[in-house]
Amino acid sequence: MFLKIFIRVILVAIVLASIGIGIVDYLKNFDQNECSMTYMYEYPRLIPINLEDDPYFINYKLYLYCEGHFCQKYENLNFKESGLVPILFITGNADSHMQVRSLASVSLDKSKTKYPKKKFLYFTISFNEELSALYGPVIEKQTIYARKCIRKILSLFDQVAEPHRPKKVLVIGNSMGGIVARNILVLSNDDGFDMNSVDTIITKSSPHVRPVINIDSKMAQLYQDMNNFWLNSSENGLKNVVLVSLYGGHRDILVRSGLSNINDWNNQSVATVISSYTPSIPFVWRSIDHKCMAWCREFILTVTRALFDLVDPRTGQVYENKEIRSKILAQHFDGIKKSPKKDKIKIDGHLSTIDEQSNFFYEFNSYNPNEQKYLLFDLSILNNDFDSLFIYTNLNRKYLISFCENIHELHCLNPLDLVSEYGQVIPPLFENRDMSLKVINLNNLIKLKQKYKFLLINIPIRESKAPHQIILKVDWYKMKERFRHLTNELADIELNLFPTFSRLYLPSIKNVFQVYSLEKIAQKSSCDSLLQSEIKNKNFPLLSSCFMVIFNEKHVKQTINSESIQFKSKKISIKISKNIEMNESIYIEIIKFDPKHLLKSNKKIDIIDINEFKISFKYDFVGTLGQFIRFYGIFFPAFLTSILQFYDIISLRTSSSVSSVFLEHYNKNFKIHFYLIGILISLNFLPTHLETDLEVLSSESLNFNFLPLFLHLSSYSILIILSFFITAISFPIKLIVNNIILKILPILSSSNFKLLFRLCSLILFITAYFYSSALAICFLFYAEFLTIVLNKTINLFDQTKLFFMYFLMVLNVPGLIVWAKSIANFSIQPIGSLFEDCALETAQGFVVIVVLNWIKFDVGMMQKFSLSEKIVSLLLFTNLLMTVLYSMINLYRLQFFLSDSVFIDFKLGLKNTINK
Repeated sequence: MFLKIFIRVILVAIVLASIGIGIVDYLKNFDQNECSMTYMYEYPRLIPINLEDDPYFINYKLYLYCEGHFCQKYENLNFKESGLVPILFITGNADSHMQVRSLASVSLDKSKTKYPKKKFLYFTISFNEELSALYGPVIEKQTIYARKCIRKILSLFDQVAEPHRPKKVLVIGNSMGGIVARNILVLSNDDGFDMNSVDTIITKSSPHVRPVINIDSKMAQLYQDMNNFWLNSSENGLKNVVLVSLYGGHRDILVRSGLSNINDWNNQSVATVISSYTPSIPFVWRSIDHKCMAWCREFILTVTRALFDLVDPRTGQVYENKEIRSKILAQHFDGIKKSPKKDKIKIDGHLSTIDEQSNFFYEFNSYNPNEQKYLLFDLSILNNDFDSLFIYTNLNRKYLISFCENIHELHCLNPLDLVSEYGQVIPPLFENRDMSLKVINLNNLIKLKQKYKFLLINIPIRESKAPHQIILKVDWYKMKERFRHLTNELADIELNLFPTFSRLYLPSIKNVFQVYSLEKIAQKSSCDSLLQSEIKNKNFPLLSSCFMVIFNEKHVKQTINSESIQFKSKKISIKISKNIEMNESIYIEIIKFDPKHLLKSNKKIDIIDINEFKISFKYDFVGTLGQFIRFYGIFFPAFLTSILQFYDIISLRTSSSVSSVFLEHYNKNFKIHFYLIGILISLNFLPTHLETDLEVLSSESLNFNFLPLFLHLSSYSILIILSFFITAISFPIKLIVNNIILKILPILSSSNFKLLFRLCSLILFITAYFYSSALAICFLFYAEFLTIVLNKTINLFDQTKLFFMYFLMVLNVPGLIVWAKSIANFSIQPIGSLFEDCALETAQGFVVIVVLNWIKFDVGMMQKFSLSEKIVSLLLFTNLLMTVLYSMINLYRLQFFLSDSVFIDFKLGLKNTINK
């Protein structure tokens, strides 16, 4: 007996420790913050803009952001000059409207220096820091106000002459502000809103797929209506709309990447969708946390460049053409820069033809080429086994590296620009953007050879006095020699025999909770040591390492680079964003750079041993726990509730007496849990048309067969700790109540006082219900708590019932906070006059259950209400399964299942009282 208890205690302790470590890892263990801060150059100011008086929006304000003399110029909101582009910034959950500062300040500075003919006017909305992520009606109210703001903003430009007058507002939404921005186009236009006034939306860390925490039905309905609208390919209202979703990666612990990644929407929506991961965005290359998305300098600069490129120089406004806008945004956020089609390229310099079959490798470097050069590779001499081509170079201009269908009279006919079609910019940069390094990797060479006969490379004259040389490395290769699949056991890999480019597939990593740490290790005499010494001497090389490792999640279009931080390499944490299908695989790419291409001088090249590198893979168990919490921690409440219901069934069906000690009760019958786990696992094999939360997880590639096992054991361990605290609290409460309070005030235990207390509680409930249903639920909870405490005995069913009621109260706290915050602006008013009351139905059911519980002192009446044990058990078990199936993700449904449980607990209480 002692051994069983000891094993159970050890198992629970291990699970609890794992959960605790996972929570700490989730909150603390991620990439370091690599962002630089943005700064203002002049004092900021917000100019208030009055909308028509509407008491419904008295706590919302619209402002124009400005700095310095710019404020004096536009203080009267009298816009007459051309080239003014309005941008509306919409803030997120409980955030300040001053988050616009970084974007607006950088844009103003760029307008003064680099783009004098383009000016952005940033408008921002103060939503009084409302909880838009936790209460759906707030989103709806903010959307209505945002539409009013857009109409007001456009009306400010009535004096601007055509065709320079703004007719559209570009909208930028931060976090839940992105959901408000999308919802602007969803609401009906009964208010006269022009749906064509918004056609470009940029969102930052917005959970587009579903809410992070879905605790009210209005939020669920809003998301359903909004996503149905956006994913309806026949919705003409979106035919000219471009939606950009930017998200920050593993550093963002509030909105994980999978909720913001909407790459697959392009096949379903008539709108153009661009979804980009900040570690993959050129010139950002950083994982960015949720708050930092508002001020990260590298990210803000990239967004600002994209915004300026969106402005049509002819009209001074954002391009009308959707294809142009999407092309520009894709260029900045996806690195896709398509070159205009050319019929031919003239070869007007020295031409070197390379047609010897042995030359499958070519390199070139020169600090200052003094004449135009062309290199022509004859593709026909390549053996058919060579199916791929890899190039790294700093030749970035259009059509400098091209395939030619043929060469005729010193012209390349029907060229294909490889830089724009296949090129990727790689970090970091120690030079100007125009000469940054790019890699070109194409694996369809055999197919391309059927159309193109030559590879033409143009090496231009270097006009500027840049510190680095023009470099080029061409490597033809066979995929079967360069692409390797690592075994299930990831081990250290020596890089001494690796070629210029290679790819290593990691087929053993299939699930989000598999985490590995990848580190590139250089020896003391390696190339990296020399590069670091050059950096210390401020002779900055082109890169900080001779080896680059790129982790690629191709199925979600996400990459992480080992060289994203200037001056040093970093570890790569291999964490995938969703489970990988059997026919897919993640991989890492390894690029080996020649030292003479990176250094300003070749003096020390001879002492470098470029082969002294290795890659180290280490399984990160703590990271695995953190990933489990990140993806599945939100499901604990549903499983915790199911276990409480399960023990109620055990209590009902057992013939033995039930312990009144909370901890002792939930520490019994451990073996029977595995029967329940088996049933929960079988839920994964139900028909797919039931629209359960498990189906939602499967559609997001996050479900796996044994997920219920891990969630059940984790929730059980949490329950044991909660039981310990409840038991520890119950004993002193009973001691104080029975031995002190009831002896001093015996009237408290009289039936007359209890009746009076309940009547007063009902009056308080009705009064609170008139203002806020969430407030009424809180009153009822504490009334029931005091009722139970004043009883001389506190039985198990009362404790369990309080547990359920406490969950109910917590789920409705956001609504209570929203109502309480509104008092400052609207005085004490019913929440229904401000927002839809999402707790209304729960409060109505709650009061019925509590009143029924209060009248149970009449045993004869209880017997009329009581049901057979089999029926109650069946109801409770059905409620248990429905809790798991439908309230893991949609927590608002948990309120209804909790109410059912409280009511059934009332039946259990009847049975227990009758037996006595």
